[in-house]
Amino acid sequence: MLQIISRIIHEPGRLIIELPPTYDAAVKVFAEKLRGGPAIIQLKKWYKGRSTGWKSQNHHVNGHIQQIAVETGNDFDTVKFYCKTEAISAGFPFDMLNDIVVPWSEARIDTLQASILIDTIHRLAAEYGISLKEEDL
Repeated sequence: MLQIISRIIHEPGRLIIELPPTYDAAVKVFAEKLRGGPAIIQLKKWYKGRSTGWKSQNHHVNGHIQQIAVETGNDFDTVKFYCKTEAISAGFPFDMLNDIVVPWSEARIDTLQASILIDTIHRLAAEYGISLKEEDL
């Protein structure tokens, strides 16, 4: 997979992707591997990558998951995987591997996708009757 943040230009019957010079070599290799065969091109609006560090989206997600894990007696990683799986129906991204749905790691998501995960975590906590602490996360 090759992911490029770029400007798109539309002309009748054509889509032009402006490549920053640093992508030229990677795109050349990718095109050679395709050997003129078909490719899937996915276009989406660009969003900033999810925030990290103190008081960030990443901190918010992990703080709430820890609280749910403690309240339910489940392992942190189990709760995180469950929350991500539940968030898929709301638009959280995933990969398919041998017909198995694998939610994306937080390292791959943007701010919009992180907000989908946070909203899902809030919903699940409410469904389980867990009151999440928002301050000092």
